[in-house]
Amino acid sequence: MSDIAIGVEKHLEIYVTDVNDAPVTGLVQADFGIKCIKDGGVGTDTVTLTEINSVSRAGWYNVAYTATIASGADVVFHITHATYNILGWQLTYHVVDAGARVVTLTVTDADSGVPIPSVLVSVYNAALTVRVGRGETNASGQLVLHLDDGTYSLLLRKMGQYEFNNPVSLVVSGATALSITGSVFSPSASPSPETCIVYADEFDGEGEFAQVTVYAEMTSSKNFVETNGHLVKGRATTTSDAAGAWELALVRGVEYKFTIDKVLMGSHTIPAQASIPFKTLVGG
Repeated sequence: MSDIAIGVEKHLEIYVTDVNDAPVTGLVQADFGIKCIKDGGVGTDTVTLTEINSVSRAGWYNVAYTATIASGADVVFHITHATYNILGWQLTYHVVDAGARVVTLTVTDADSGVPIPSVLVSVYNAALTVRVGRGETNASGQLVLHLDDGTYSLLLRKMGQYEFNNPVSLVVSGATALSITGSVFSPSASPSPETCIVYADEFDGEGEFAQVTVYAEMTSSKNFVETNGHLVKGRATTTSDAAGAWELALVRGVEYKFTIDKVLMGSHTIPAQASIPFKTLVGG
């Protein structure tokens, strides 16, 4: 038995709506019925349910679970409400971060040496094909994992604030400590005064870093447009990297229709500035 490291495979999000499918805000943990079943029995471990953001993510709530659980076990969350509908009311999490060795990661600023909190870390096998753990650094910039001896690849992110030299190699042999540095994030320089760098990173439904295709197409439906004497393609595309990050240089003042991983993300006008996070552009 080993403790699940803070932030590793213990978070899920639920979406709450009323009878008209409108998001419900302002609820607290006491409003829900919550049961956690693990290893065939009812768990008595710590469960915390909190509202994420009543404005930008109305109706969404985060459920955090801390437990002592055996490697390979399942945790089933069963969440109910007497009046409202809950999307994701029962989810099963398979515990993978429960190896024999204690691994301590410390993440700091490359220039100042100051600890970097709230860095999301995904732990994969060496080939980056299977995720074996996930977590988030605490206020001291540390994350404790429990892994077996072997070689792993780490992907780190703190979007819009820090960037890391991904992937980071981790070799576990007995109790292991690894220090990692990050540099203050700066999007690429705009290639011309007429363009703005739009940037973001992507995750799939289970919190994996996602390598997806991103399209931005001018709503004018032209193949090319002329701006300041230059011809600019009416459509731009890119694929997010291993850590889910992507950038596109788009013409300022022009409306683009965005598609990410074949999902239409609406049409948005590019502002007259050097760069902008995609989340800010769409008003998220």
